[in-house]
Amino acid sequence: MTTTAQATATPTTVELGGRQYCVSPLRDKDYGEFEKWVQDRYMDLAQRNLDSLSPENQEKLLHHAYDQAARITMASPEAVQAVITMEGSVKLLWLHLRREQPDLTEETLFDLLVDSGTQEVDVAAMDAMTKAIERVTPKVRTAPASKGKRGAKKKRIPTRRR
Repeated sequence: MTTTAQATATPTTVELGGRQYCVSPLRDKDYGEFEKWVQDRYMDLAQRNLDSLSPENQEKLLHHAYDQAARITMASPEAVQAVITMEGSVKLLWLHLRREQPDLTEETLFDLLVDSGTQEVDVAAMDAMTKAIERVTPKVRTAPASKGKRGAKKKRIPTRRR
């Protein structure tokens, strides 16, 4: 069941580095921005490898990379893979935070989530962010699985002829 807070996109709070931050649900614009970021990374990879190719192969690579990048969505394997990187996680978390904290940068957020001395992820901070995001993300209900037997034939209801 979607709560009123979720339906109205009410932010929740999370503490990072001793400060309270408001975590908002993602909007369509945020999803689009994340998709574009993943697509751009895909194109950057192709562009980085052009120099050693002939002009004909450069064109082929760019066309292929563009075709692949254009298919990337939030649900695609490339986006899912990006989310599990630190850079992708910070990008997505920042999209949740930027509406209420417009001065917050991705670099500052990274510093809040990574211990500067050890360069290791602050597990407690990441866990707090994950829980806050779960609170503002509407739950998607799926249809219950069919209870019918596999391969079972439908029962035919006789009709009267007139």
